[in-house]
Amino acid sequence: MDLGTLLSMVGKLGQYGSTMFRYKGLPLPIIVDTKLMEKVENFATRSDDVFIVGFPKSGTTWLQIALSMMYSNWGTCKRSKKGRVPVLDIPSLPGVEGHDKCVKASSPRLMKSHLPFDYFPKQAKHDDLSKKCKVIYVARNPKDSCVSLFHMLRGYHFLQTDDSWDHFITDFIEGEVIYGSWFQHVTGWLENSDKVDMLYITYEQMKLDFPSVLHMVANFLDKPVSDETIEKVSEACGFQELRRHGKDKVVIPKVFYDSKKSPFFRKGIVGDWKNHFTEKQSQEFDEKVEAQLREKGIHFVYELD
Repeated sequence: MDLGTLLSMVGKLGQYGSTMFRYKGLPLPIIVDTKLMEKVENFATRSDDVFIVGFPKSGTTWLQIALSMMYSNWGTCKRSKKGRVPVLDIPSLPGVEGHDKCVKASSPRLMKSHLPFDYFPKQAKHDDLSKKCKVIYVARNPKDSCVSLFHMLRGYHFLQTDDSWDHFITDFIEGEVIYGSWFQHVTGWLENSDKVDMLYITYEQMKLDFPSVLHMVANFLDKPVSDETIEKVSEACGFQELRRHGKDKVVIPKVFYDSKKSPFFRKGIVGDWKNHFTEKQSQEFDEKVEAQLREKGIHFVYELD
C-alpha cells in the first residue's frame, strides 16, 4: 500500500476488524499487502542475521533498543540516522523502518518481526544449523499482552477500534487482532524451536533481571560484552529512560499514531491486567487460555512481588 492511499484512510476507519488485511487467514495491519508478505516469506536470510520476534507488545521493542546499543556494527541500524531496528513485515514508509531497510542492509543485520512461525521466512528454517540465522523469541503473559495491545491500538489512527474492553478480550482470545492468536503465536514458535536457532525469553524475566537477560542474549549470539556495557545499556533502557528517549528509536509519524491518546511506552509493568480484568473476565480468560497453556507445560508469571 502506498503512502498516499494510507494517508487518505487515516481517521476514516472505524471498527478494528475492518482495518485488518488478511494473508492466508492471518490478520495483519492494513498497511501490509499480499505482495509484501510474499517478499517476507521468500526473504533471503543470512547466517549472521539476528531476529527479535514476538507477539505485539511482548517486549520486542525494549530488547531491540538494548541490542542496538550493545553492538555498534548492525548493518540495519547504520541505515537509520537514529540507529533504529527495521521491522521485516511492514512496508518502509517515511519515518517507518520497514522491509526494504532489511533487504538493503549490510551484514550483520538486526531485525524485528511479529509474525507467527508459519509465516516467517522459509530460509530461516534451514536444516543446517551453521546456515541458520538466530531468533530471539520474546513472550509475555497473555493477560498483560492483551491489556497492552488494547491500549496501543487506541493510538494508531489506522487501527483504531470502536470496540469496548469487553469486546476486545473476546477478539484477543479468538485471534481476531493483528497477528492473530496470541496462544497459537507462542505455542507455534515453541513447538518449532528445533527448526530454528532460537533463544526463548520472557518479558517477566526482563523485568526481574534485565542485565542477566542481556548476558544470556550475548552468550546466545556468541558476542560477549563487558559487565560495564551491560550495566550502561540496562540503565539506558530503564522504563523512565525509554519514555523520555525511546521514541527516537521507534519513531512513528504523528499522522499514524497519537501518543497523547495512548503513549507507546505506557506503564511497563507486570500485573497491570489486574487493573482491567474483572474477576469474571479473569476466570473466563483462564479457562480459555491459561488452561491450554498448562496442558502444553507452558507457564507464565502474572505478577512480581
